[in-house]
Formats: sequence, structure tokens, C-alpha cells
Amino acid sequence: MHFHKSLLCTLSAVLCFVANAKVPQHEPDAAQRAYMQSHNARQIPDLRDGAEDVVRPFAEYETARFVLMSGEDAGESKVVKAQIAKHLPDGVDFVVLTNNGIPTLATLHNALSDYISKDRIHTIDVKSSGYGFWARDGIPVPVFMNNQSLGLVDARYYHNYEPDNFVAQAFNVPLLSHTYYYEGGNFLADTRGNCLLIEREIPKVIFERYYGCKSVTMLPHLAGIGHVDERIKLLSDTLALTDRIEYKTALEALGYTVHILPTPAGKYETYVNALFVNGTIFVPIYNEVTDSAAIAKYEEFGLKVVPIDTRHLSNIGHGSIHCITMTYPEASLEDLQVALDGYYSKRSE
Repeated sequence: MHFHKSLLCTLSAVLCFVANAKVPQHEPDAAQRAYMQSHNARQIPDLRDGAEDVVRPFAEYETARFVLMSGEDAGESKVVKAQIAKHLPDGVDFVVLTNNGIPTLATLHNALSDYISKDRIHTIDVKSSGYGFWARDGIPVPVFMNNQSLGLVDARYYHNYEPDNFVAQAFNVPLLSHTYYYEGGNFLADTRGNCLLIEREIPKVIFERYYGCKSVTMLPHLAGIGHVDERIKLLSDTLALTDRIEYKTALEALGYTVHILPTPAGKYETYVNALFVNGTIFVPIYNEVTDSAAIAKYEEFGLKVVPIDTRHLSNIGHGSIHCITMTYPEASLEDLQVALDGYYSKRSE
């Protein structure tokens, strides 16, 4: 078993930044896709090899303790960081993954401390790694172990971004690694252990043993780059939102009441790709007539809605708010803070 213990600026400035930002491509190119498919096809899962201590995945509508993002910036990501910091619920800290020390903690304090206290801003430095802007895909996925403690699952990632050991070390939690190429943006789960993804040639046993899935529902790729977080948003064990009516029957079969979100005009635009943190939801908008209906739909469920314009992220990079963020659950605050503070002090020596 692969198991390791470890491990705003002014409005004019924002507009200028957005207009000149280079937004990196989210999905793999044809060569990367072919390589991943070939690699995954060669993997033979050993039924004796797995994470039997995993109870279930973390459902993102559960209580979150941390929001994680990459320190890399493009498109509207600086605005997203600032808006998250400004509206982050009490009791949730902001963790930025830096690349060989960039950006520095002082830089982040300068950018964000008007919105959030400095003691809630942290960094984890990732040394000599690849491209990590689309944080949801490259950061390890949180799961609950058999004692309800946090564990993290590491998959291979086509942008060659490998922050997994650094993150697991910082949180002092076990890291479980499998050999398949897979992205966190193509994974959703509820507290019952129902797991949803857009179809991939990955055996279901991988999701059962590493992620703690009790059922695995693979849905057809209908639009976007092929990630489930573009098309479905789970708000509870019994409530799902989607912008594709074709998924309604499958979701209802799993016990969800399904609500349909409007569909904006752009090919890669979606209101589904929102970040849900403890009753607050950060929703992408696109300066379109459908924006108000999407906001109203989320407000129907008693959520505090923070709309953020992500036209460049979506139309150039083919992703949005959920794609560039990750949430981790509550754990023992004392242990986590000791682990984090110790990790930072060692890295600053």
C-alpha cells in the first residue's frame, strides 16, 4: 500500500490586471491526453494494495477549516483571492501554496490583510514543482480516516505539479498515493460516500479503496473540459444543482432533489463552478443576463452569495473559482496549528 506518514486594489488596477493577464490552459493538450490514457490503461490495480483505513471522502458542504489556493496568479485570480479573504467565514484560514518561496508571506499580508487578519493567512512552500495554478486538480484530495482524522489522496497530475508531500507534511497527516492520472476537479462526494465523476478509464476499486467511496457514479462528458465540478454542485446529502438536465435522472437515483441552474452563453462558462465554504458560496458571474437568476437560485437555499466576475478564467483558461481553490475540513486545531507553525519556522531558518 502506498501510504506515507507525513506527510484589491483599486477598480482600475483590477481591470488593468485582468486585461493583461495570461490565463493558462486548464485541460490537457492532445499529446498529454493521449499519454495519460495510455499510462492509465497500463496500470493494474492490486486488490491487496489500498487504503483500508479510509472511511469516506470529505464532502465540501461539510464544515471547512482551510481554503487553499496556489500563489500563482492569472486572469481574475487576484480578485478571487481578495474576495475570498474579505468574505471568508469566521474560523476558516487561508493557505497559499507558494513556489520556491514566491510569493512571500509578507507579500500576501500586504495584499490581503485589509480583508483578513494576518494570523489567518498561511503559506506552504512547494519546492521545484510544476504548474499549480488550477489548485483543485493538483492539491491532494481530503478524506476521513477510520478515527475521523484527516488523510490526503495523491494522484498523478498532467501539469507535473507535485505539492502532495509538502501539503501532507505541513498538516502532519498521512498521504495515500495511487498511480493513475486524475484531477480533483473531477471528483465530488457526499457524506454517504456517493462519489460522482465524469467518466474515466480508472477502475472503481481505486475510488473505493483510496477515496473511501461507497458508490461510484460515472457520468457522460457533455460539455466543458470533462470535470464534474463544471456541471454539478452538491449542497447537501439530498440537494444537487446542475446545468445539464441530462444528469437529472442519475442524480435523483442517488436520492438528490435536483435543481437546474441557468446556462451562460460562453462555451466554458458555468455557474456550477462555485466555492462553498460554511454557508457562503463564491459564485462565478459573466456580465450576462443569466447572472441574476443564478445568484437567486443559490440564495433560495439560504446561502450568502459572493458573485465574482471570472470571464477571463472561464473563456481563456476554461475554469473558474472552484477550479483554483480547495477546501480542507476541520481537524484538531491545536495539532494542526502546532504542525503549521513548526513547519513554517523550520522553513524560515
